[in-house]
Formats: sequence, C-alpha cells, structure tokens
Amino acid sequence: MAKSTTTSGGTKKGSTTGTTRTRKAATKATAQQKTAVAESGEVAISEKAAVAAPAAVESQSNEIARMIRAMDSRLAAIEAASMDSVASNKAAGAAGNGGCGEGACCCFDVVMSRARVIREQQGLLEVGDRDLGPLDITNKYMEMQFHVKAEGLSALWPSLNSFVQMNRKSGWVSVGAKVGKFTVQGSRSIPVMSEAREVDTALIEWQSEHGSSETAYLNLRCGCPTVPVILSIPLTGGGSGGGVVEVEVTAVETCCDTC
Repeated sequence: MAKSTTTSGGTKKGSTTGTTRTRKAATKATAQQKTAVAESGEVAISEKAAVAAPAAVESQSNEIARMIRAMDSRLAAIEAASMDSVASNKAAGAAGNGGCGEGACCCFDVVMSRARVIREQQGLLEVGDRDLGPLDITNKYMEMQFHVKAEGLSALWPSLNSFVQMNRKSGWVSVGAKVGKFTVQGSRSIPVMSEAREVDTALIEWQSEHGSSETAYLNLRCGCPTVPVILSIPLTGGGSGGGVVEVEVTAVETCCDTC
C-alpha cells in the first residue's frame, strides 16, 4: 500500500505526483488524437488527389486532341484552297486568258508580216527603175516576190504574176499575207522558211535572181505573245545581180472551235 507524504504546506506528495502523471497521459492522448486526425486528413487529401489526377490527365488529353483536330481542319482548308488555285489557273489557261501555254488549246494564224531590202543588187539599170539617171545604185529598186512556208502551208506575196518595188530606203514594207492556221495544245514550234525572187526586167539580162533562207522556228504558246522570226535571204541563185532581203514571220492567236 502506497504511502502518502505530507509537505510543509500540508499537501500530500504522493497525491501531487499522481495528478501530474494523469495530466501527462491526457496530454499524450490528445497529441495522439491530433496526429491521428492529421494523418486521416492527409489520407483524405491524398485520396482526393488520386481521384483528381486521372481527371486532369484526361482533360489535358482532350485539349491536345482538340488542338490536333483544329490543326487538321486548317491544313485541309489550306490544301483545298491550293487545289482550287491550281484548277483556276488551268481553267484560265484553257480559256486563253492566262496559264500561258499550260494545258491550253488555241489556234494561231501564221502571217508573213513584212519584208525589207538589206543590200540592193549591183547591176544594170532596169526598165522598171524609177530613177532614170546614170547607174545610181542607191536609188535602184528591186522587183520582189516572196514565198513563205510553214509546216506544209505557204503564202506567195504579192502574187505569181506581180511584184513589189522596194529598195533599202524603203525600210520595212508591210505585207500581212496569211500563211495558214495552226492548232496548238499548250505550246508548239512551227518550222518556217522563206524564198525570194527578184523579177529581172533588165535590158540585157533577163534572168531573175532568187534565194532561200535557213529554217527557223516560230514558238507558239496559248495565251502568250509570239516573238516574230526574221528570215534572211541572200539572192545567190539565177542572175549575177545578187542582193539580200529579209522577211519577218509572226503569229496571231485567233478563235478556233477544233479543241
């Protein structure tokens, strides 16, 4: 049996010690309860976080998927616009208003557009010459006929039974003789060449001079302007008068219903 000890103030020592132990035990119990509550709260928070984490990941995945779908839609729109632009250019080319030579179908008139004398003949005065003075070569006129060929078609100017008088001072003389019409699918090169004949009416020598050019190529492209070709013709055949002339050949796009 425990003994009680009384202090000088009249308080029992054993009773005080028991009370202190009781308080410590109560305090310890309270601390343990608080710890248990805190741990319980942390567990609850952890459980909530564990539940919320998959939802957050799913939401982020959905957002990424939405962005990818939006990008796909934009790319599809850009591709469609590009295809429309290509189709529009091809249609314009086919109409002869653009696309310059790409997939278009059109027609061209090949034309002997003009001619000129580069060097006159060196010979006797002719009956048809306008200058009746002494042998003035600078005023000497040549009586010319021109013949242009373009891939099986041809034109003679002015005609088989006539000629045109011209010399170097005449410069370019307009002709405008149509050689033929050609159908072009996109683009086409037409071989062209020319012949020229000087109809000799001299008092002594009745032999005409003539000559041919080399073959050149007229490049035709639908919807594009045509660059003319100039054919140089030295009159080296026939008589001895000589001389050099030139012919310009070009093409003009025109209507056709064969495409």
